[in-house]
Amino acid sequence: MKYPAEFPTEVQDRIETEKIRAYRDLRASPLVPVGLELFSVVDRCIMRIFSAYAKAACELRAPRGWTMDKVNRDAEEFLRQSVIMVVREKAPQLRGLWLDDWLPGSATVRRLVECSPEWKQFQEDLLTENRQAQSSENSGRTGPAAETAESSRPTSRPVDRGKFCDQVIGEVKRIKNLYHGTGRSVAEIEKDHPDFAVWKVRASLSPDDQETFNHPNRWGAPIGYAKMILSKTHDASTHTISSWVKAHRKDRRAKKT
Repeated sequence: MKYPAEFPTEVQDRIETEKIRAYRDLRASPLVPVGLELFSVVDRCIMRIFSAYAKAACELRAPRGWTMDKVNRDAEEFLRQSVIMVVREKAPQLRGLWLDDWLPGSATVRRLVECSPEWKQFQEDLLTENRQAQSSENSGRTGPAAETAESSRPTSRPVDRGKFCDQVIGEVKRIKNLYHGTGRSVAEIEKDHPDFAVWKVRASLSPDDQETFNHPNRWGAPIGYAKMILSKTHDASTHTISSWVKAHRKDRRAKKT
């Protein structure tokens, strides 16, 4: 299966694990002739794999700085590839009925995609994630005038990413201060501050990196640690992360003048 280049390997492994389970359950299904019942069995397998992908894509969107359009296009392409893969590997008797229609941009693809409950759930999850990201971004603004000025001013992608990274850096510093100053665990801090953007960054890290995240005494300098985990989730160097943050701070200063 071909994933978007920015998908972390550990996330790909989670989806591949679900694919193995879906294939196992498909093999355990009774053999049925070509018809609506077979379509249903194969469709459940395909959409189970897609749902695992869709969940990961929604979790990664904000930390990676992806647009909603990109996530939608990548998801539709992943679903198209999944249909071809499952039919070729597990239901070859459907090849003549399905695969000819599953070409990029096919009206058949779009119609089946948009009608499926899994795609509708993906769209709802994506909208919810976007609302949460916007709420997090707006939390630092003061008053409607500031919100209007901010929304009306065009910003570059480095500035947008820098704003997110700067927020995460500040949250990492605060978590470490709370950890050492109050003796609270990271889980307790998360419970008190559920809106921190950094929790989504942690969710996209590898299990080993998540374990390190949960023990701030292993971090070293918080700013350097924050830039390191951001470099992993954004697939960029720490130098690039620093340049984005500088671009955001420069833009913020310009807006104050």
